[in-house]
Amino acid sequence: MNLSGRLKQVLLVAGDLVIMVASVVLALVLRGRGEPLAELAATAWPWAIVIVAWIAVLAFSSLYDIRRLRNDISFLTTFLVAVATNVAVTMAIFYFFPFGIAPKTTLLIFAGTYVVPALFWRRAFNAWVAGADAAAATLVIGGGETAGELVRVCREHPKHGYRIVAWLQQQPNQVSVAEVPESIEVVIIPRQATQDPGLAASLYQLLARGVTVRRLDDVYEETFGKVPLTEVDETWLLEHVSRKQGVYAELQDLLTYAAAVLLQIVLLPLEILIAIAVKLTSRGPVIYSHTRTGRDGKPFTLYKFRSMYRDAEKAGPQWAGQRDPRITPVGRFIRATHLDEFPQIINILRGELSFVGPRPERPEFEEKLVQEIPHYRVRQLVKPGITGWAQVSYRYGASVEDSREKLQYDLHYLRHRSLVMDIFVMLKTLKTFFATPR
Repeated sequence: MNLSGRLKQVLLVAGDLVIMVASVVLALVLRGRGEPLAELAATAWPWAIVIVAWIAVLAFSSLYDIRRLRNDISFLTTFLVAVATNVAVTMAIFYFFPFGIAPKTTLLIFAGTYVVPALFWRRAFNAWVAGADAAAATLVIGGGETAGELVRVCREHPKHGYRIVAWLQQQPNQVSVAEVPESIEVVIIPRQATQDPGLAASLYQLLARGVTVRRLDDVYEETFGKVPLTEVDETWLLEHVSRKQGVYAELQDLLTYAAAVLLQIVLLPLEILIAIAVKLTSRGPVIYSHTRTGRDGKPFTLYKFRSMYRDAEKAGPQWAGQRDPRITPVGRFIRATHLDEFPQIINILRGELSFVGPRPERPEFEEKLVQEIPHYRVRQLVKPGITGWAQVSYRYGASVEDSREKLQYDLHYLRHRSLVMDIFVMLKTLKTFFATPR
């Protein structure tokens, strides 16, 4: 079924309305105050205000913009922030205009019962509308490897929201507005082009035609979930990467420590079993420790269950391969299932590691990577993590090129790190916990 964008928006709003009304009824049932339908009829006007306010906030958050609906971390973050905003706004409405009722508890139950079915509905809808008919007609200006990769992927997968109509590979200042076809909805230009006053004035004329002008690095990052190193320089880093980012950065250490204490208690029986298996099947210590580079370049001792034979690195440090003969049979299993990582909870309790962050590298490799990969040291601005955006987005790597690729994902994490993103990374880690070989 090929519906117009307007009809798809109507369908999306209708689906949200059905879920909201059902959630109100369920909240009243769970609240246990008289007959739910009778109470709903008696308070229909206040709840109608709540639903209208919620729809408005979702609309202001661009969650009814069909071309921007994709099942990615950006959508999840926007949706959850919109729900939190709705709860705060409607609580304020009923505080200043009580309407004769006090639905604060009911409102929280309503929000809780709405989120899960709404997410399932939204994800299904997003998957349905993704395709060439929902993608914006796009012109890409400027050549280079990054632009070429974006053009190729968007042509193969228009679900990303861009239908490439033309690609002008000359310098942006050599392209006139007259060359932009009338059908174009989005123009993508290199980041450096935005610093050209003459070009900016020329592109400004496109706004009157309803054309959206976007930077190549931003579109690339949204599409691939990583930052193109070709677009990164000191100016980009100053604009987008900092040591602290908002309230979450202040609370992250406290939340991480509390979660680590609880997790250590829960996992202790399993850790004892793993320790016994390691000890009985090969000679050597149960715990393997070695030095890693942490935040601000400070070295620390990282702990793991030993997965290799004793003296596996007597010839010096080296990257482990997927079929590494130095790995013991038990070690192969605990590495494949990531059970060897459990002792790193001790590193978290010592403040050296976090659950989510760039993976810490060995100093011997770190120095080599710093010399060969631009801006590699920027990963040290935050605590390293047991898992990270690079780990769940890219295969297990054991080379300079793999590290270069992972840095692009690490930069994306540094720019967007938040509680929602950390939870998303940990859920993806759990999803692949027993399925991703190393």
